[in-house]
Amino acid sequence: MKRTQPSTTHSSRSKSATLIPAPAHSSLPVQSLRWYADSTAFPFPSTAHVDPLAGIIGQQRALDALTMGAEIASPGYNIFVSGLSGTGRLTTIKSILEKITPNGQIPHDYAYVNNFRDPDQPTLLKFPKGKAAPFARAMSDAINFLSSQIPKMFEEDTFRTGRTKIIEEFQQREQLLLRSFEEGLRPDGFTLGQVKAGNGAVQPEILPVINGKAYPIAALDQLIKENVITAEQARAIGENYTRRHRDLYQLARNGMKLSQEFQEKLSEFEAESAKLLIEATFDDVATRFPFEAVIAYLEEVGNDILGNLDLFKQQPAETPATDEQEEAEEAQLAANDNAALRTYQVNVVIDNAGTTGAPVIIETTPTYINLFGTIERVPTPQGFWVSDFMMVKAGAILKADGGYLIINAADALSEPGVWKALKRVLLHRKLEIQSFESFVQSSTQGVAMKPQAIDLNVKVIMIGDPRLYQALFSMEEDFRKIFKISAEFDYEIARNDAILIEYARFIRKLSDEENLLHFDPDGVAAVVEYAVEKAGDVRKISLRFSDIADLLRESSFWAERDTAEIVGRYHVEKAIRQMVERQSMWKEKIMERMLDGSLLIDTDGKKVGQINGLAVYSVGQISFGKPSRITATVAVGGQGIINIEREARMSGSLHNKGMLIIAGFLRHRFAQQRPLSMTAHIVFEQSYGGVDGDSASSTEIYALLSALSGVPIRQDLAVTGSVNQWGEIQPIGGVKEKVEGFYEVCKARGLTGNQGALIPVQNIPELMLRDEVVEAVAAGNFHIYPVTTIDQGIEILTGVAAGQPNGHGDYPAGTINHRVQRRLAELADSLRQYGGRESATSFVTELPENASGEEIEFPEEE
Repeated sequence: MKRTQPSTTHSSRSKSATLIPAPAHSSLPVQSLRWYADSTAFPFPSTAHVDPLAGIIGQQRALDALTMGAEIASPGYNIFVSGLSGTGRLTTIKSILEKITPNGQIPHDYAYVNNFRDPDQPTLLKFPKGKAAPFARAMSDAINFLSSQIPKMFEEDTFRTGRTKIIEEFQQREQLLLRSFEEGLRPDGFTLGQVKAGNGAVQPEILPVINGKAYPIAALDQLIKENVITAEQARAIGENYTRRHRDLYQLARNGMKLSQEFQEKLSEFEAESAKLLIEATFDDVATRFPFEAVIAYLEEVGNDILGNLDLFKQQPAETPATDEQEEAEEAQLAANDNAALRTYQVNVVIDNAGTTGAPVIIETTPTYINLFGTIERVPTPQGFWVSDFMMVKAGAILKADGGYLIINAADALSEPGVWKALKRVLLHRKLEIQSFESFVQSSTQGVAMKPQAIDLNVKVIMIGDPRLYQALFSMEEDFRKIFKISAEFDYEIARNDAILIEYARFIRKLSDEENLLHFDPDGVAAVVEYAVEKAGDVRKISLRFSDIADLLRESSFWAERDTAEIVGRYHVEKAIRQMVERQSMWKEKIMERMLDGSLLIDTDGKKVGQINGLAVYSVGQISFGKPSRITATVAVGGQGIINIEREARMSGSLHNKGMLIIAGFLRHRFAQQRPLSMTAHIVFEQSYGGVDGDSASSTEIYALLSALSGVPIRQDLAVTGSVNQWGEIQPIGGVKEKVEGFYEVCKARGLTGNQGALIPVQNIPELMLRDEVVEAVAAGNFHIYPVTTIDQGIEILTGVAAGQPNGHGDYPAGTINHRVQRRLAELADSLRQYGGRESATSFVTELPENASGEEIEFPEEE
């Protein structure tokens, strides 16, 4: 194919018009770079002269939600408290509950006792507050009393006489039975005797009487040999023996029946004798605890004791031990006695005797067992596991019955079985105490116990992250039914003079609680400035009091180290410096690589298609900024903008979105009359950990405009800011860290007086720069430029006017936009005239879906 010369419709780049200088753009004044607290706003010599904070600062929305949730008694009105840690969530919850609980529901006591009909289902006894433990002691006293009195009763003459009468009566009946049987034997020549069995026991036997003497049946053969009897006589004796031996079996059965009657009669007599004593004993207990379930239980105990009087017949020995061996033997006997009488003990699982108002339980380790209780098990010598009612143990949720249970959501949900059990309890308002193994249906040896369920009235307050709340609300249907109240804690509040005084009162409170030094007004001002800095907006102040408390503690430490009597600004600022220094290792290593040339960053000169972007890294409690080189190249082609990070699978979704916005911007500005045809590559140089966020989208546009126009960009400036398709600059996060990060690099290489940073105008209220940076700006050594549009930014970066289009969409010659427009036309002509067949269907080249289906993770970098 014959190639033709490029069209001359557009003049060549070498004959471009003279560049039009950009208008002057002002940098920010010093007053906009940091807010300083006026120490005169604190009219006191030190925090020792202000009242300590009684409640918390702000959080009215959360306070209202918590109050409503805590006071509504209807089912499902449990509370999920969301917000960043350190915002006073737990402190606020306790403060609100302290005001509510004195008038709350009076909690109950709970105890489990033996179920005499089914020991595997222990019986629940519910008592008014403070009654369960006295009942357990009363039962113990009653059983001990019966253990000592029943044996004595059996030794009394009246009882002995009655018992002897029963024994004699049955002895007479037994003798009569034997005599009658023996008399029936005599006509056949037999008598009743006794012989030893093989096991040595003596048993009755029929003996033939020969010549007036009784012989065992086995002696007949010997008597034949001795001619005492004939064989015929022996045969007749044997036949009679067999016949009469059947009668002996009947005699044994009659004797056994008689013995059973004797035992029953004797047991009835013993029970009748002990009944009055037992009834009197438990009537006294019932009088002291007149509750229906208790009375029914006492009746069952009495009946069981009457049926097991043998447990009480032996009176404990009172002789003192004479040596260690006897002491050990007596201890073992006592243990055996206690084990035998264990069935009459009372297992108090909840004792609210010392509780005032509704209980407030904070469970810091919400495992299944800690929350819902368990049933302990012990091994038997045979290798089985056994339990009884005394091994039932309560958890925090039962301890909170009638009150409030506070748990951390993330901790609870990470524990096996906890969420499933919690849903079941809150939905049905019943608690069935099980062992964890039984709950998760693990195979266990032995019979699983099932204690009687407990009707539960508890309000659960879960503390968690807002994202966790949203996930549960969206994905867990039952969550909405059981956590109907959401209390959201804010991490910041509008700054005003009243809030600043509240901060001083908070300092006083923590100083009193932890014996810290007090702060003077300058020290308070420094703390407040740190709180505003943590909020990230000079119009706000942080409510993350855990961070503020750490600063107070460390400031007091450095003041004490200096033997100061009061904490001043110097100590607060030193604490902040030390806090940053402790976690600055990676920041310093990155700086070292920039200074030795390993990381390529220019801080002076000009280059085409190259610009300094700004990123933020987080390490522990601190974040720091780092400049990154971004480059762009353009060439003839139709592939559009190629995001090299995306091609390398190192680009996050937000960064990819930023690339699409850049394409939209270019189309909107330069493709109203003809399609865009070019191939451009944009990359974060020396980026090996992935890139995400759209805060560099404006920076990438600047690099691309420079590459297209051929106008170099100042390397002594760094840029941050996202952009929309209209070319309007949008705010970003971490502006303070980004500006300070580039300043530190410039300072290390030597400030020239021209260096600076471009930031979105919307981020000005978020500037709380270090004093060092503010001083450099005041001295004219560093500059911060607020930017509202891409045109404004490119003018600051190149010193060339951006240019505005006329009615036909053409830009004035000598402007950035004119040069870009002309270059795009040249690229399109070249592609067309040289027969380019590259696809231009997508101006931003898309990468095929990840074939493995795996997600790509990125570090926190903007």
